[in-house]
Amino acid sequence: MQNLFRYCSICCLLLSHLVGGTSAAGPDERKPYFPPQKVSVLPILHVPKGLPAPDPALARMIYRHVQWSQRRYQELLGTTFKIAVPATKMYRGRYTLAEYRAFDNKVGPHIHAQHLHHLNVTRFNCPYVLFTVLYNPENGFPSGRGGSVNGGFNTGGGTVLMSSHDFTERPNAQSTIQHELGHAFGLPHVDAYGYPLKGDSPSIMTYNPKHHTNRFRPSSQPGILIAEDIRGLALNDRVFPDLDFDPEKHIPQGYEISPTIKSNSAGSYLGVPDYKLKSRPMPGKRRGRIFRMQCVCESPPVPAPQSASTDASCGFQMPSMASPALTLKFPFPVELSSMRIYSGHSGAYHPVTSASVMVPGDGGNYRELGSSDFQSLDGQVMFDTTESRSWRLALTPGKSRKVVLRGIRFYSGDIDIFRPAICLVKP
Repeated sequence: MQNLFRYCSICCLLLSHLVGGTSAAGPDERKPYFPPQKVSVLPILHVPKGLPAPDPALARMIYRHVQWSQRRYQELLGTTFKIAVPATKMYRGRYTLAEYRAFDNKVGPHIHAQHLHHLNVTRFNCPYVLFTVLYNPENGFPSGRGGSVNGGFNTGGGTVLMSSHDFTERPNAQSTIQHELGHAFGLPHVDAYGYPLKGDSPSIMTYNPKHHTNRFRPSSQPGILIAEDIRGLALNDRVFPDLDFDPEKHIPQGYEISPTIKSNSAGSYLGVPDYKLKSRPMPGKRRGRIFRMQCVCESPPVPAPQSASTDASCGFQMPSMASPALTLKFPFPVELSSMRIYSGHSGAYHPVTSASVMVPGDGGNYRELGSSDFQSLDGQVMFDTTESRSWRLALTPGKSRKVVLRGIRFYSGDIDIFRPAICLVKP
């Protein structure tokens, strides 16, 4: 079997011709964990093994719908996302339709892992929202779904998975696409903000049947992007570089916007490392735990300033540690030159007063790369560029003799890698 992407027309192009190469990450593509500079939507028609090629009209229909969504986002935001290619790409899948069915709810990880592999990108540097339609002429499997590859906003690419049945047999494909693309760009359902998921919310991130389109005819009450949605999308500079959230413009008079920003979580992909970082205190100390790589922050009440770390409180909290040292293990060796550490509970309790960064040395010992005294709750430790999979972070507590970490950010030169899912603090 040959795996290839094709233009859905008479001509077939090999995978190496896809959007002019393997990645849109530019000079950063030499590092598999460098984030893409820009993210665009890549429409893919995924044909299971053994099925005949679908009618080219299906590929054209899919592309027309993606273009419609592109125009709808333009109407709602004044800017919109890019489409990576001039026509839907067709991919011959590795498995039969029956095998995809057997994967059930894990079908997405199997399908999207194939695309990452054949595009020669990782989840970290993927410059696309993989908008994938599984060719299924029998029924509606799989149900529509979407999400950002690494979780949160501005962390990289995204995924959407739908069935071809949604386009050929169901009238509301377009309203579904607008919703699932919202997830791919980082948006959660509106119930994350306390609004009813199946109620009358005007947001496209609901299950409101009043928003349903009819083939290529819009709804009489189309969904919109509410203030919380626009605020979240404005954080995704890779997709919407020209979008800024303006409270006076985007918050209707009398509307009480949620003070907390929410996002979706990272997905899992077959054979691809999960977007997590294993950490444990130094040997002999308290038992370790798993925590996300990112500093996950909440926004202050609008329109309070968001320029300094003390203006945002972080949702991620490490337990207060009497022996404040962590061993960090990445999925693979990474090249770092600094770490940014966010400390303190509620802006006051258990701050870090200094920190040092170490890597494994000879004889099982760790060697120090650099250290820094903190002038505030947060600080940055800089050091010569070093590559390692394992790292150790030693923290000095203040008067309480304990520290609380709100998060850690990692830098390779001036590139912020494994970016925070939501972080309103500046580097």
